[in-house]
Amino acid sequence: MTPKDAFDRRGISYAYEKGYRSFDPGRDERLEQAAVRAAEDADVILFFGGLTDFEESEGFDREHMRLGDNQTALLEKLAATGKKLVFVLFAGAPVELPFHDCLSALLYMVLPGQRGGEAAAALLYGEAAPSGKLAESWPMRLEDTSCFADYNRGPVSRYYESIYVGYRAYDKAGTKLRFPFGFGLSYTTFAYAGMTVREEDGRVAVSADITNTGKRRGAEVVQLYVRHKASAVFRPDKELKAFAKVFLEPGETKRVELAFDKRDLAFVARWPRALGGGKRHI
Repeated sequence: MTPKDAFDRRGISYAYEKGYRSFDPGRDERLEQAAVRAAEDADVILFFGGLTDFEESEGFDREHMRLGDNQTALLEKLAATGKKLVFVLFAGAPVELPFHDCLSALLYMVLPGQRGGEAAAALLYGEAAPSGKLAESWPMRLEDTSCFADYNRGPVSRYYESIYVGYRAYDKAGTKLRFPFGFGLSYTTFAYAGMTVREEDGRVAVSADITNTGKRRGAEVVQLYVRHKASAVFRPDKELKAFAKVFLEPGETKRVELAFDKRDLAFVARWPRALGGGKRHI
């Protein structure tokens, strides 16, 4: 089901213009002009876009992080109308968003499947609240990615990042990101209180009260990160060790507990043969 199908089922009044061709990266001035004319009479502009099957799929690597020039150019023209502009983005991976500051809102749908249109409509019209968190860091541009200097498309791939992959690298380098790992907004707000930490039978458990402080039902993804303050070896600034999703009515509070095995804090060291060789967990 497309978003258009979902809007029609709800009896929503709207004007639709194609704006650009999904399977042709070239710009179409006629389509762009029609979209801009329609937008001039709109209260809110909904722009549906993202990566096509030619830009991301199985069996090949992406060559850049940009959206198609036809989409970017049209977005800039629509932003110039001064109307509220909402970008509904469909993509399986981060993209550059140089026009982000011109947007009133961004709804990231990832790759939602055949009911994605219904899901988009429900989220846009407040029938459901967004509750996802990003599973990847979103750099401002390709050149900011942790692997940019070493990435190649040759027969031999070299991974020089060591443990500094994704958010671990960006945290360590202090990289300015568009959105950090674990980021996500909702139509409601949440408060954390009463955190406790206990150790038992080789496990660490962290508990906290999570309260929905807004006026809408919603879900919060509680994330637990750990940091070694005085490690003798190089370690990330923080590491995700556990997470859980909790659904809350307005004003409702629930106690959430996250736990992990202390062994998860260890790392494997290879000892020289002179010291007995082999691997040991530290």
